[in-house]
Amino acid sequence: MSDQPSIEYRPFTRADEDGIVDLLTVSMKMQDFPDLRGFWQWKHYENPFGESPGMVAIGDGKVVGLRVFLRWEWQAGSRFYRAGRAIDTATHPQWGRRGIFETLTTSMLEQVSREGMHFIFNTPNQYSMPGYLKMGWVLVGRLPLLVKVRRPVRFVRAAAGGGGLGGATEIKTEADNSAVLELLGDSAVRAVVDAADASDGADANQTTRLHTRKSAAYLEWRYGRNRWYQYKAGFDSQGDSGALVICRSSRRGSLNELLVTDVVTLPDAGSRRLASKIIGRLAKEASADYVALSGLDAVLGIGSGFLPVGQRGPNMTTRLLGQQLTDDVTQFGAWAATFGDLELF
Repeated sequence: MSDQPSIEYRPFTRADEDGIVDLLTVSMKMQDFPDLRGFWQWKHYENPFGESPGMVAIGDGKVVGLRVFLRWEWQAGSRFYRAGRAIDTATHPQWGRRGIFETLTTSMLEQVSREGMHFIFNTPNQYSMPGYLKMGWVLVGRLPLLVKVRRPVRFVRAAAGGGGLGGATEIKTEADNSAVLELLGDSAVRAVVDAADASDGADANQTTRLHTRKSAAYLEWRYGRNRWYQYKAGFDSQGDSGALVICRSSRRGSLNELLVTDVVTLPDAGSRRLASKIIGRLAKEASADYVALSGLDAVLGIGSGFLPVGQRGPNMTTRLLGQQLTDDVTQFGAWAATFGDLELF
């Protein structure tokens, strides 16, 4: 008979929060992460798509394993898909090699499938990728990237010297996005966001490909109430045109990068031109050497001065849950995802 302690698997509740925070602190080395408890609550309780389903493994009366799917909704024209993003998985180091990750993940897949969720997606790293593929995930590919170079000499020097386009420097201090939240609350901005949401952008490419619904509630949660990653936002309107741009600046290698995370425009060419001008203004304010944009973004693209530089974004995977879907979520051709949809948080 085994003398190993037994493990109980069950759905997590808010009463498990202390144990979950302790587990994440130990297993993910998040001791220095600012307000980890608040980060957990923001992601999993305040999400406008709904509270996250998840399961815990209990051993010796403590949380020793965790698996959570962040609720998400994707839209393609009139088609809506309820999805889950596979994030926040952890196993206590002293409870490794017990099959906890696989058991929790399999149980979660069964749970969300029963409730009618359509598919799971995530952006695993090179270490976790093999495990996901063994459990039925499909590698869609690395997110294609579009770049607009603002300072060619610096960009070329960095590329020639092996610098640039490397690992982004993360600032581990609390961010202040109150200016973004204030902008999103402006009546003119809200009118454009609501109109774009009601018309679904009316862009022929975007409305037939999968994208996150950019409602006011979503944008306020995703960016305005995000206290952990710093964002910048700009807005402009002219006549019947209007555009909102949200981005994040970082030091990548030896270069200053401005990463466009989301663009919301009214369905006309004038609005897209306004978006391009806003990006230029934000890039100047950030002293950016180049601007990066998702190659799947349907609002802006090569016609706006951006050039393709290959698949250099995060790896994206999906896991179907048995339902027959109209859109093939295992192929990038079905997607109009932005960096705001897929960046790690």
